Amino acid sequence: MNRTREWGSGRLARRAHRPVTTGRLPRQIAWAERVGEERERRRTDAERLRIARELHDVVAYGFAAISLQDVQDYISMSDHQANSNLVIIGGDAWTGLDQEQQTALEDAVAAAEEQVPGCVAEDEEKTLAEWEESGDMEVVDDVDVETFRSQADTYLRENFNADQLAIYEGIRNEAQ
Repeated sequence: MNRTREWGSGRLARRAHRPVTTGRLPRQIAWAERVGEERERRRTDAERLRIARELHDVVAYGFAAISLQDVQDYISMSDHQANSNLVIIGGDAWTGLDQEQQTALEDAVAAAEEQVPGCVAEDEEKTLAEWEESGDMEVVDDVDVETFRSQADTYLRENFNADQLAIYEGIRNEAQ
C-alpha cells in the first residue's frame, strides 16, 4: 500500500511539472487576447463617450447662455452659420494627450459634427416658435444673403490683422 501511494504521488507530480503540449495553450492565449481587446474596446468607448458628453455640455451651456432678445429686437434668418462645430485645442494640450486620447477626442468631435446640426435645428425651431408666440423677437426671413456675405467679408478683411485673416480664409476655404 505504501508503494501504491508513492507511485500515485509520483505520477501526479510528474504530470504537474510536464509542459502542456496539447492544443489548449494557443486557444487559451487567443481567448485571453480577445478578452483583453474587448476590455480595451470598452474602455476606449467609455472614454469617447465621456469626451462627447463633456463637449456636448460645453456647447449646450454656450447656447443656453445666449439670450438674443435681451440685446436686439429682430433676427435675420440668413443661414450664414451652417455648423457651429469649431473645436480648437492648443498644441501643448494636444501633445499632452496620448494617442488613444487624441483618437477618442477626434472621434467625439466627429460624432458631435454629425449630431449638433440636428440639435441646433431642433432648438432653432423651438426658439422661433417661442418668439412667434411671445412677440419678443421679429424674425426676418427674406434676407439678401449675398449682400450680407459681401458686407461681412469686406468688414472682416478691413478689420482683421494678418493672423486673424489667415484663420478666416482657412475657415472659408474649408467651408467651400
